[in-house]
Amino acid sequence: MSQKLSVKNKVAEKLGLDIYADTMIRVIQNPAEADAAGLHLDFVQLSFSNTFISRCDTWRFQLYLGMTTVFLGKKVEMSGMEATVKEMLIGDKPAKCGVITHATKLTFRTRSAQVFWLVQMSQEMWEFSPDGELKFETFLNRFTQDVFNGWKALQCNHCLSIILFSRIFYDVDSIEELPEEMRAGAGVDAQGEHHNGKLLKVYRDFYKPVVMNSMLQEDSRKSVVSVLWEEFVKYPTHLGFTHGGSGREGGVLWRKEPLETDRQHGGLQNTKRSGEELREIDIEATRLL
Repeated sequence: MSQKLSVKNKVAEKLGLDIYADTMIRVIQNPAEADAAGLHLDFVQLSFSNTFISRCDTWRFQLYLGMTTVFLGKKVEMSGMEATVKEMLIGDKPAKCGVITHATKLTFRTRSAQVFWLVQMSQEMWEFSPDGELKFETFLNRFTQDVFNGWKALQCNHCLSIILFSRIFYDVDSIEELPEEMRAGAGVDAQGEHHNGKLLKVYRDFYKPVVMNSMLQEDSRKSVVSVLWEEFVKYPTHLGFTHGGSGREGGVLWRKEPLETDRQHGGLQNTKRSGEELREIDIEATRLL
């Protein structure tokens, strides 16, 4: 029986269909038939924009897309989340269309993600690079600008949070020698930090969130850079530090002023070698699970 079939021009172009051409339509009802017809997709890449997705969302998407026909550029929507089909493979060959089954490997890409920057404010941040910039200025003027420009070129809408952190070492032999109000959260690092011929092992970690859940539009990018510079200037004061002069060759140390409750326990800021990066990564990873 002859019938007319009408499809959008965009779809016809992607599938290579000619106007008024004869076409055979076959209904695929199960994965075995899709495989026999050479239409079973082995790999599909889906791209999200302006949508934050979790692991459970990707699992639901995979169930939802079972036995679904897709083509390159097709937009698929589920529960308000919209994804675009970006790449498909049948075997190891690119495909223009096909059928997604529960055996299809789905890869999810998003241009809207929650991004966390953990910036270690070690002594080196106040050192000068060979080009005359402070290391923090290099982070601010190069790293952040390169990342922001890359996100802008890709039309990403990430939600950014930035946390500054430091480890302060104290000139004591055990945690018990610290004032009682300072012992909570204190620890002992076997490698420690060397200062004036002594190995300081007792430490406390400090954190300062400076940007939280900022949606990066054009003006907010400039605002983030401005906030980071302002927080950098205030950071030593925030920890109770004053400039301590040149503590080691080519570097600057910040010595903690004795506070009213801490007259005998001046602190020393960590170098990047004795930082707590792995702990911070673990904290963020645990928070996101």
